[in-house]
Amino acid sequence: MPIATLLLSSLLAAANSAATNVPASGDIDRFVASSETCFHWRRDNKNASTAAIEAAIHDACAALPQRLTELRTAHAADTAAVQRLSAYDARSGESLAPWPKDIVALGDRLEHCGFLGGEFGGDGSTEDAQTTGKMVKLRCGDPLTKDLSTLRRHYQNDARVSARLRMYDKDGTPIPLIPEDLNTYEAQSASCAEPHVKSPACTQLPARLSKLLAKYRNPNTQYPEHCVWDELHCYDSTTGLPVQISERWDASMTHVLKDASGKPLINITPRAPSAAEE
Repeated sequence: MPIATLLLSSLLAAANSAATNVPASGDIDRFVASSETCFHWRRDNKNASTAAIEAAIHDACAALPQRLTELRTAHAADTAAVQRLSAYDARSGESLAPWPKDIVALGDRLEHCGFLGGEFGGDGSTEDAQTTGKMVKLRCGDPLTKDLSTLRRHYQNDARVSARLRMYDKDGTPIPLIPEDLNTYEAQSASCAEPHVKSPACTQLPARLSKLLAKYRNPNTQYPEHCVWDELHCYDSTTGLPVQISERWDASMTHVLKDASGKPLINITPRAPSAAEE
């Protein structure tokens, strides 16, 4: 299962982890995790305005204010719960509380180290030497992943911080988000692809895939027509089961989408490059 799926599943079910030992706070932990998911959707796509992204942000964020109101009513007699929920804005459902300083510092290092890693050419140039010096000064690499692991343990009982730290893999690389309904579909599709699995839900996959394509496929995308959101989420339109894109271009410059056995499913003529790309 792709790591993005694992990420979003853990975020939206944070209360099922070791986030808290108080059962009554489980629904609050789930709200906290959902609120952080909304925050990251908005932050990571603040300059994007595609219909697909707007749909994903709406799904992640629209229900939060109502859910916050419901939780405040349900836990009105619980002082600890009231205190936790008072840190969230009634209009957006997002937290108003500042982040701990060590989490802010770690986030800055993760961002800068990721940027510098992308600048490293590996050719032994003067620029590489300068980049290496900056990365050493920031304590990138092993020291950074060690610090990330330490903070995960330190804040394991803090649902909000834990949700934010789950946005990174063990090496500190940001994990891309995918929409919740696509995440659910992906898990069901993967299950149906297992041998001997025969579930009524599997017969519904093609219809669900059509809805996801209508909702999330950008008409200007370069991805084949049966890929939802990005090239990592592609499915056979007949069965709804996962397929992989062949990275090979054939003689006619047609991109070939194949199933797991290598059988071509569809042929998509690539988008003509723009003048800026030529």
